[in-house]
Amino acid sequence: MFSRVGRTTFYHFTTKINNLKEAEEIKKTILGKKMMQKKVLKNITHYNDCWFRNCFYQQLVAAYGAFGIPADYVVCNYTIDLDFNEDTQVLDIHEHEILSDSEFNALTGVCQKRVRFQDVVKQLCTAIRAGNPVILGADSFYLPSRIQYYNQKHAPHYLLIYGFDLKRKTFTVGENDGIAIFHFTEKEIPFEVIEQTYHSFEERFASPDSAVQLEIAKKCPLYLRADAMNKLKKDFCERNYIQYASFYRMLLEKSWTVEELSSWSEFAVKYTNFFRILMKQCSYMFGEPKKLNVLADIWHNALSALEILKEAINLGQPELMNSERSEKITQDMEEKLKMLNRLRAMSMRMVV
Repeated sequence: MFSRVGRTTFYHFTTKINNLKEAEEIKKTILGKKMMQKKVLKNITHYNDCWFRNCFYQQLVAAYGAFGIPADYVVCNYTIDLDFNEDTQVLDIHEHEILSDSEFNALTGVCQKRVRFQDVVKQLCTAIRAGNPVILGADSFYLPSRIQYYNQKHAPHYLLIYGFDLKRKTFTVGENDGIAIFHFTEKEIPFEVIEQTYHSFEERFASPDSAVQLEIAKKCPLYLRADAMNKLKKDFCERNYIQYASFYRMLLEKSWTVEELSSWSEFAVKYTNFFRILMKQCSYMFGEPKKLNVLADIWHNALSALEILKEAINLGQPELMNSERSEKITQDMEEKLKMLNRLRAMSMRMVV
């Protein structure tokens, strides 16, 4: 048993120990709060291998990196289907993802959540603290980095928000560097600019994708992930690649006016870039030099066809689309696509 003096000494000793522990906990709490004054999510790698669909999807590829998801998963989950009706002379175009939302969630373990922000700064900081990057709609009119639009023209755009600094009052974002069309890099943008550009986007460009937050999805059985991967493989292995020549066959065989050709100009640019995307996809799915060489030739044919289209419009000579040069490019592309069909069933390489 302790004496009275002993008990008193022990009491003061334990009280001191408890006070020290409490002080240490308070210190940790204070330091923790200071640490959360600034946070930048790791593993964000801006995707600059090619222009992928539009700025929203370009940012989406980088956003999945925060969860360790390879860029190839996002890039491979995309295709364009073409169907030319010779009787009606109408080209049906279907641009879409290969996997459904639930299938892609199963494959990646990550889901996309569409949200609306009222208190933009507070809600973005909360998302980032939780480890969730946000793709945010933005009006280019208020973004100094969008030189051709800044204080001149309102236009929809998307930023990837993945960091904040409360002391500097800035967000860390993924944004085009303003030099090359698809070169994205890390920048800091003030809170007030983000608030202004987001609210203007909401007001002017009503879209379900005005803010998309990525977060960990609910757990699902592993077999669903395997099923999703197999569906991707099957699509690339069974796809009829010759369909991709139908656009150029249509341009070759129809008689055009300059106005009619001009109406196809925007799609022609997107479609030409699709062959660059297809090269990236097949590089991941197949990984065989012979296939990639064939695809490189097809892409160069698409670039040549686009050059003829632009020339026909600029010179006011739509008949250039029916020239021998155009016919040669189309025929060569068709032969290369037939070759790709023959190669498609060969062994595939897919990194899981």
